[in-house]
Amino acid sequence: MSEEYQKLAALVPAAAREVVVFGCTREAVAMAEALGRRSPAMRVHGFAATRAEAAAVAPSMASVARGRAEDVDLLDYGIAAADCIVYTRTAYPDVTRSCLEVHLEALAPGGQMVFFVEDDVAARAAAQLLPDEMGKTATQIGGVFVLRATREPQMTVSVQTLIGEALATARVRVAEPDAFCAAEPGWFFSASSQGRVNAGLARQLDASIVVRQRTGFDTLEMAQQQTAQLLGMFGLIVYEMDDHPLHWQARYEASRYLDFRAAHAVQVSTPALAEVVRPYNPHVIVLENELAELPPARDYAAEAAAKDGRVTIFFGALNRGAEWRELVPVLERVAQKYGDKVEFVVLADTASCAALHVPHKRVVGSREAYDSQFVPYDVYTQALHSADIALLPLHDTVFNRAKSDLKFIESAGHGAAVLASPTVYARTIADGCTGCIYRDKKEFRRKLERLIEDARYRRAVARAAYGYVRDERLLSQHYRARLSAYRGLIEYREELEQERAARVAEALREVPGAAGASGRDGGVLYV
Repeated sequence: MSEEYQKLAALVPAAAREVVVFGCTREAVAMAEALGRRSPAMRVHGFAATRAEAAAVAPSMASVARGRAEDVDLLDYGIAAADCIVYTRTAYPDVTRSCLEVHLEALAPGGQMVFFVEDDVAARAAAQLLPDEMGKTATQIGGVFVLRATREPQMTVSVQTLIGEALATARVRVAEPDAFCAAEPGWFFSASSQGRVNAGLARQLDASIVVRQRTGFDTLEMAQQQTAQLLGMFGLIVYEMDDHPLHWQARYEASRYLDFRAAHAVQVSTPALAEVVRPYNPHVIVLENELAELPPARDYAAEAAAKDGRVTIFFGALNRGAEWRELVPVLERVAQKYGDKVEFVVLADTASCAALHVPHKRVVGSREAYDSQFVPYDVYTQALHSADIALLPLHDTVFNRAKSDLKFIESAGHGAAVLASPTVYARTIADGCTGCIYRDKKEFRRKLERLIEDARYRRAVARAAYGYVRDERLLSQHYRARLSAYRGLIEYREELEQERAARVAEALREVPGAAGASGRDGGVLYV
């Protein structure tokens, strides 16, 4: 049952501020805690059938009362604008038409009722209890049958993502945002790394979008064929890219940048990258990387006692070996100065760890064990959550300037004080407040030594950064901007298609002898 309640948490809109849950059992604690990690500002009000169950969940909720759905008037409890009212499978047997009419009086404008039921038969029965004019959508998600109801019918939209890079970026750019957005009424999200789409679903709903995530056209002919095929199945094409195109320039040039030009819009992770992309497509959506959950706050005093005061310095970013090697001489002098007081932790990169000659160091994870490049995300976050200082060096290059600040918000969320280069991180970090910025090796050593020596300062910096992430960089605070952007694309679809076709025609004119965009199938490209 606890696992089921955790699934329910993922189906409650994370942007909701006032949530009511009918049918709380002891296992509802798992749901409340999961909601709290996703959205610390959310207030969950629970109603339980027994006094014992109410007492069990009370510490995890804003308020708890004993009562069955049919007996509760939410206005009596001071709840007049609930963003989401949830009826668990435990509560559903007590739901009646009359009690739902009473509960509707406390539903906020734009709010939704969510019913978790046994099967599709129960979902249809629940729908019949609601007024006919309400919007109702029944779905099955992860083995749980869900009925969503809103005051008015909602536009239904399919968003299907073709994943081109599954290991490093799909989690933060696709899986987590999709999961948050799917809790909103009318939106249906799915993703595939096998080139599979559900054209039938796309045709059934009011609007459809396909997102090409870091997939690439190798040739101009391939670009024409696949674009024509996708246009035959979907109303809109969005291209997702979160790195500078420079690294794949030869491929993009071969297809005349039709990855960008042949899409109706492009979504990117930073304003800097938006400026790079805009010459190829003026319709750019900036969706910055955020944390899906806020990690628990650290108890630094207890940790220091357990480690006998030793300070852990962490390095765990991907493809930054060159930056690390430049700092190795400085790190070795720091280690010589502080001796047993410091320990270095390197994630997966055995070569970088071997290059560092210090008495206390260790590698977390193994390149050989995890596809020679990556470690599981939980291995990374566990190591980061126990680190005192996180090093984020990054060379000032054209490619790097377009990167996101994800490594900073991950470090900050896990309570590590950050020492970072100005490239990328200076636009987010308040130097000396939410982190430390260094501009040369001398400043790097000076600021690192202060972070090592002054535990009070180090923890103050880490706590300020943690507060910044909690207040400004959680996905629950931003995911609706993605939906708003998609609604805008749907509204102006005809104009966007005209512009898209003109961009493609212009690209083809640049190629002597190139044919116009083909409408033929071009083989089984997407199934």
